[in-house]
Amino acid sequence: MKPLLRIFCGFAALACSTMAWAQQPQAIVTNQPGFRIPYRFDQAEMRRLRAKEIRLFLSRNGGLEWQHVQTVAPEAGRFDFKAAVDGEYWFAVRTLDGANQLHPDANVVEPGLVVIVDRTPPDLQLLLQQSEAGKVQLSWSVSDTNLDPTKMTLEFSQGGANWQPVSVKAQAAGQTSWSVPSGGQVSVRGSATDRAGNVGSAQTAVVVQAGGQVGPMRKRPDAADHTQPIAGSNLSPQPESISNFPFGPSANNSVAPPPPADPFTGFAAPSNRSIAPVQAPTQFPSEAKIANSFPTTSNASTSGQSRVNTAEWGSNRSRSNSNGRFRAVKSHRFEVNYRIDDVGPSGVSAVELFVTQNNGQKWFKYGDDADKQSPFVVEVPEDGLYGFAIRVRSGAGLADEPPQPGEDPSVVIVVDRTPPQVQLAPIQQGAGGQMNKLTISWRIADDNPSDKPISLAYSATPNGPWEPICGWQPDTGSYTWSVGQGVPSRLYVRIVARDAAGNHSFVDTPQPLLVDLSKPTARIVDVESNGPQ
Repeated sequence: MKPLLRIFCGFAALACSTMAWAQQPQAIVTNQPGFRIPYRFDQAEMRRLRAKEIRLFLSRNGGLEWQHVQTVAPEAGRFDFKAAVDGEYWFAVRTLDGANQLHPDANVVEPGLVVIVDRTPPDLQLLLQQSEAGKVQLSWSVSDTNLDPTKMTLEFSQGGANWQPVSVKAQAAGQTSWSVPSGGQVSVRGSATDRAGNVGSAQTAVVVQAGGQVGPMRKRPDAADHTQPIAGSNLSPQPESISNFPFGPSANNSVAPPPPADPFTGFAAPSNRSIAPVQAPTQFPSEAKIANSFPTTSNASTSGQSRVNTAEWGSNRSRSNSNGRFRAVKSHRFEVNYRIDDVGPSGVSAVELFVTQNNGQKWFKYGDDADKQSPFVVEVPEDGLYGFAIRVRSGAGLADEPPQPGEDPSVVIVVDRTPPQVQLAPIQQGAGGQMNKLTISWRIADDNPSDKPISLAYSATPNGPWEPICGWQPDTGSYTWSVGQGVPSRLYVRIVARDAAGNHSFVDTPQPLLVDLSKPTARIVDVESNGPQ
């Protein structure tokens, strides 16, 4: 058997699909120009071949040309390499035997390790401007070859108040806007991180003129699309069957609650769950770490909130269902966007919001929108299902009738602040030729599950960093992971569960798993920094 020296990195991300090891491995990105490349080998095999030395080959042009850059004795166990400039470096190793023959054949060189040295921080550009009175518009762009968009953060502060996150889609460039009715100075700061760990930041500010006009309807992920009834042709007084909602603005002299400070209503839900240290990967935000067990009853909740029962509202309640009737949020305070069409010369005198808690059997008036401009800020007392309908009254007093008993709501908001309950079963490892197969099984319980509620990751330590095994998956109950080269022999597995409202929870294996894929080969196992550069 020929000795084969193959390079693999202990912390390189592993794709869900298995790739032949002869193909180019996934690149490691680092901001350290100097690093170590350790390897391991089978001593018996080296003695049989009378191995004289281990050689390191380098390519700077994607494998078109290779050069011999270092030689060490087999027992050295590592190479020390320092990159002269930033860029992409391909590495391969060969064994020189007692007959001065290289193994594998030097005429066929395949990369075993690809390292990208990148010491340049991302270039983050922020443009903040007043789009109209009482409204600001933020545009951003990030330039970086190895950008990790999931680690970009944007925050805003109004009038020197505490910094609040601006919730936007993780991408290299984009634009968003929000209203600032009272005006004043608005500041925005942000940071962007690349895959090498370099961080670029920027900050800007603008003074906004006060104004009551919010402008065109804005969109956000948790907000519903409403096509609401408009002013009708009949003047209909409010029937006595419609009473005021006891927790709405009507209960407080019809004063609408103030708009949230965060333009995207990013309120954190209180919970008595223990929160894991912030070392999980950024694709798992705000996760609640839970015990590896289910509650004693399906209606129990460790956050003190009652579970949401949607049976009487129908089963089609997914956030992404085709009719768009149900929306799930994880805050007791949220916004209902609406649009007013066909406004006549008399204008709009009132925008009224109605709410039901039993699928239209009984309706309450929640309140009037004071500025008659979208969105309508709503606050409810507890988790549950809330159906809404809206009516618009013209300046001449014309409006549709309030919703009647039995009338379906235009949209249903599922308020759910309880993370899913998830249980991780003992992981099963294959035998013989299936030693690299790990079967990960789980159980998940949640009243409002996501269409793809499960994600898996692994780490060499219980505190991370965590590398993905696979992205969000349907709840099939199990996943078979083909462990390839590059994964540490001792590893922890994490399962992350999410629901339709965006609540997350996760469970880790309490003890590391031993996955032994050793063969009689010499292999590079890691890239280590030589220290401060």
